[in-house]
Amino acid sequence: MKVKTYTYPSGLRLVVETLSDSKAATLFVGINTGSVNETDYNNGISHVIEHMLFKGTNTRDAQQISKELEDLGANVNAFTSKYHTCFYASCMSEYMDKSFDVLSDMIFNSVFDQKELNKELKVIYEEIDMYQDDPSSVCYDRFNELFFAGTKLEKNVIGTKQVLSKLTRQDILDYMSKYYTAPNMVISVAGGIDFDRAKQLCDKFFANNFKSKANPNVYNIQSTLIHKPNATFDYIKKDIAQTHIIFGYPTYSLYGKHNSELNILSFILGGGMSSRLFQTIREKYGYVYSINALPELYDIGGVVTINLATNHQNQKDAVDKINEVISDLVKNGITEEELARAKTFCKSMIVMSSETTINIARHNVANMIIYNEYRSLDTKLNNLDKVQLADINALILEIFETKHICGAVVSDKPDKTLFDVFAN
Repeated sequence: MKVKTYTYPSGLRLVVETLSDSKAATLFVGINTGSVNETDYNNGISHVIEHMLFKGTNTRDAQQISKELEDLGANVNAFTSKYHTCFYASCMSEYMDKSFDVLSDMIFNSVFDQKELNKELKVIYEEIDMYQDDPSSVCYDRFNELFFAGTKLEKNVIGTKQVLSKLTRQDILDYMSKYYTAPNMVISVAGGIDFDRAKQLCDKFFANNFKSKANPNVYNIQSTLIHKPNATFDYIKKDIAQTHIIFGYPTYSLYGKHNSELNILSFILGGGMSSRLFQTIREKYGYVYSINALPELYDIGGVVTINLATNHQNQKDAVDKINEVISDLVKNGITEEELARAKTFCKSMIVMSSETTINIARHNVANMIIYNEYRSLDTKLNNLDKVQLADINALILEIFETKHICGAVVSDKPDKTLFDVFAN
């Protein structure tokens, strides 16, 4: 395994991880823009652009784009998040030339035909309706709006029909001119391809095609901010069979020093079948099919969320028991046995996720965008090994304060006293 990075004079970054025994390769193009860069006027435009880049260029129509890539046997997809928009193609390494060709054509030469835009918006409206029909998505989105109210993170990635219906081709061109710039882009290649070949392809298809000279999005990588909202709760009535619940506690930002501790703590609390929440809420009381505790970390702060779905009549009891589990965690901390198990599990997840070229390329894109550097697998594993019992127990006392807790409930019979237990 060999890794090389290169930064062009324009600010475009290239990272190549060569896997000499692999016959596959992945090209991952990451753009440092998402819903955090949007306004009330254009919320959802990053996601619209993700869709529209597949709808035709000056030389290829939508069918040709999909056909040329699938003729290679390529796995092609894209996604938009709050911070990033990404496109990738994974195929046999001998076909990387075509993958570079097609993806660069999409990014630099898409025509954004207004008729195609109007048609694709209908597709996105269906996507919006799909999420609105999913109570877990409704619950998560409402929680996010409550927890990050007044910040750049409160906006939904997919936007709303009302806003999207007013978007024009010129809006898209203006947005891309501002954010689809060389300093905001990372080209990541992983698999059976060496650095020299990857750089030649990047030179040819990406490096010389930028027109805008806009500055990059930058984050304060020294920040250890904790976003602390006012305790807020919302209850949404929906005709569904279960009550969906999510609530969360503030924690350190993505650039804090506690990432490894947060991953370990989340696993111990609600990350696997041996976790405290799973063993209590599912195995002991049978209130849920699944329950999770997850850290979500951003540049302005992070949150540890607990989410579950349960029968309407059990919602109050389930939350009461969760509070008991958390109270015991705060009072007594974790054990050395739990710490050892969590370290092993977290390291295994990291290692297994690094076994595919797609995951490797995606991981490298994220690190180059977020930290502006390559971060090795060994670094992450070593950071987990360094975590001590005292570190986790100190973090527990910092996180689980109820005065900043936020929560959302979606239910046919929402109990508006559900979170009163946390005020006691």
